[in-house]
Amino acid sequence: MFVDECGDQNLSAFDENFPIFTLCGVLMSHSQLRAMETKITALKKKYWGDKTVILHSRDIRKCEKEFKILFDLDIKKRFYEDLVGRPNCIPHHTASSLS
Repeated sequence: MFVDECGDQNLSAFDENFPIFTLCGVLMSHSQLRAMETKITALKKKYWGDKTVILHSRDIRKCEKEFKILFDLDIKKRFYEDLVGRPNCIPHHTASSLS
């Protein structure tokens, strides 16, 4: 299982501009993990030529670091289409909690 968080975890003094905290987990078998890794590596190689790029949502949203290429709207459209389609082709279970 992989778990990640997003948002402000300080619930006693949260940021009023982003008053969200979520915790999400993805559960998959070892063979499903290998299939996912193969597809994500292919995505990274398609857009950056290597597999070392970290898919960090903040950088993607703000077109920062390696994701400056997403200022080109044609590339951005293709990237999002590829990104959204890839995880859905691997069976997995997702659990999320939002505060």
